[in-house]
Amino acid sequence: MPAPVAFTIRRVTNPSEKEIQDMTDALDESFEFKYFDHSLPSDRDRSYNMLKTHITAALADEGGEVYVAEDNVTKQVLGVATWHGPGSEFLSTEAQRQAGWYEMYGKLEKPYQEWWDYFLPLYGQYVEEALGEGTKHGGYHLQCLGVIPSHWRRGIGRALIEVGEEKAKAAKVSVVLETLTVVAVPFYARIGFEVKKPKLYHHASTPNLENVSLYAFVKKFN
Repeated sequence: MPAPVAFTIRRVTNPSEKEIQDMTDALDESFEFKYFDHSLPSDRDRSYNMLKTHITAALADEGGEVYVAEDNVTKQVLGVATWHGPGSEFLSTEAQRQAGWYEMYGKLEKPYQEWWDYFLPLYGQYVEEALGEGTKHGGYHLQCLGVIPSHWRRGIGRALIEVGEEKAKAAKVSVVLETLTVVAVPFYARIGFEVKKPKLYHHASTPNLENVSLYAFVKKFN
């Protein structure tokens, strides 16, 4: 059992560039520097910039919220969660897209741009079908969650999820999330999320082979 660590969860508003970098660094490390590596060029900067868009989009969204888990002693960022509340979704507004998405997308080679043009509508349609029409849009959506590997299994991820759960309870709406990481499925099931049947999709490099699973989860408080 990992040794306990004292940490604090806090909401981040109006962060400096250094704070955004620290949060992105933590997310990048939490995904072991391979976030969406199957559909981004083999360039660590692309993965990093993709993660950064989750932070900047949530900050630019009126319904978005960003939370960090910080070590009480060192103030190191141990984990990050980006949330979108009722009526809000990732990249659903021009302000969000201008906060980094357009820049990241514009630097991709055409095959990768085409992949994102394929994936984002597929992702949206799957979630609507799996969770029920309007469930995601009307609830609290956990868009991105990461904890640095050296601090896994210490309750940090759970604490970052509970932030949204408390808000959902008060509003009597659902908490929803998705993952491409099969090994994460038991964790979400264990903490009370209903696991929906996954949707298969293809890598950017293998357009004729749908062998990657996208999972949706819901926990209802209404």
